Amino acid sequence: MPPRTLSRPDSIRALALLRQRLEDASQNIGERKLALYAILSLDLDEEREILLGLLTNPEPTLRSEAATTLARVKDPACLPVIREILAPAPADEDDRYFAVNALLDLADSAEPEVAAEARSLALREIDARLGCAGYRAANDVWRLFDVLERLPPAEQKLVLERVMGSRLEEWVRGFALERLAKLEEYAALPRLLSALDDAALRRSAVKTIGSLGARAASPAVMERLERLFATAEHPEETAVLFDAFVALGMVDDPAVTAQMAKLDPWRRFTLRSRAAGMTLDQLIARLVDAAILDSALVEGLSAEDHEEIAECWRSGDAEAALCELLLRCKGLHWFDAEDADVPPDYAALLAVLAEIGGQRVGFECAHLEPSEDKARDHRLTLLINGLPARLPLRNAGDWIDVAGLLDGLNAELARQGETCRFVTLHETGQTAQIILGDGAKLLALQQTLDFPLDADEVKRLSQEYGRHAPQS
Repeated sequence: MPPRTLSRPDSIRALALLRQRLEDASQNIGERKLALYAILSLDLDEEREILLGLLTNPEPTLRSEAATTLARVKDPACLPVIREILAPAPADEDDRYFAVNALLDLADSAEPEVAAEARSLALREIDARLGCAGYRAANDVWRLFDVLERLPPAEQKLVLERVMGSRLEEWVRGFALERLAKLEEYAALPRLLSALDDAALRRSAVKTIGSLGARAASPAVMERLERLFATAEHPEETAVLFDAFVALGMVDDPAVTAQMAKLDPWRRFTLRSRAAGMTLDQLIARLVDAAILDSALVEGLSAEDHEEIAECWRSGDAEAALCELLLRCKGLHWFDAEDADVPPDYAALLAVLAEIGGQRVGFECAHLEPSEDKARDHRLTLLINGLPARLPLRNAGDWIDVAGLLDGLNAELARQGETCRFVTLHETGQTAQIILGDGAKLLALQQTLDFPLDADEVKRLSQEYGRHAPQS
């Protein structure tokens, strides 16, 4: 039911009551803040007058709330309080956080003096944090980078260089390097090559070299990247280096193919498909043959959509191209495995799974018998292609037992003599990507193209169909 909009007389009466609570010093600060938020939600002309009055309130939190609210509409009246919060003397960390946000708003003020003071305060805040360790200081500096964009390039460079050489956390120093390279473009290559020697800046340097494109693929650059790739051990470092080779148009470099075993499934798929010279249309033919995509749904793909996906595929972003193709052709369900309900809504999930791959599997009458005891499984009863089934599912609160569900469904499909199997693609987070395809041909795709199936799925399919699947 939508909230009721108050009439003007009702709003004025509400304002009087809320203002009384706001100004009552005997109320705790939380109640007074709630009263202020309620006043602001009324959207009355009296709002600015109330905020201006709070700028001199004895309570620091209310002064801060008023100042940062006024800053959002670029009202210069907030500046004295913003200065007070950002003064060298200790201030509440939350108040300081929102005061930094206020500088982002005020830096865009149409009044030159206000914008100039906001930029000056931002520079002072950055300098004050250069010797600090910890996330809070790094995050403040990172947010203030947006204010730097209002400065001339020469001034931006000086500040960014100081951040790079500071004690701040590695990630914000890396962002400073990336912003410097964006300003300097190809002239930044010597700086980036030098940064490859700094373990704290290396990943940002590699990523930024890749962003410069094929023109940056000089012999000196490639020699350094090849050496780094050969010695890289951390998965994230390996991934960043591989992505740089792709962006530089050098993914076929023998130094890359020699290190294929280091890559995650998605990047191995990129490498194998490019080595095979596979076009998007050839990939589509393989996916249709493996019953992952329905040919009728593929034919319904517009020319514009096809070209957009093909361009993504040609650029080397095989993960984005494949996922987009599967989503647009209803061949993939991608979802968060942590459901909002306890227990999860398996019936709704099954309804979606029945739609992927051309509606080749039917689910009906799904009913979950939940277990109150976490040590005992839930029981899911349903009809699969009209035949009754009963599946045990792990009781994990609001988490969906994806592996248990797919194992149960696939076992029933095998008993029915069906060749299709539900499998998940490789994923490192808490999301799941489910596709449906011919089991034997899914395994063949993985063996010939390193198709990015989850490692557990590859083991299961290998056990079911033998080590070697029939080749397409």
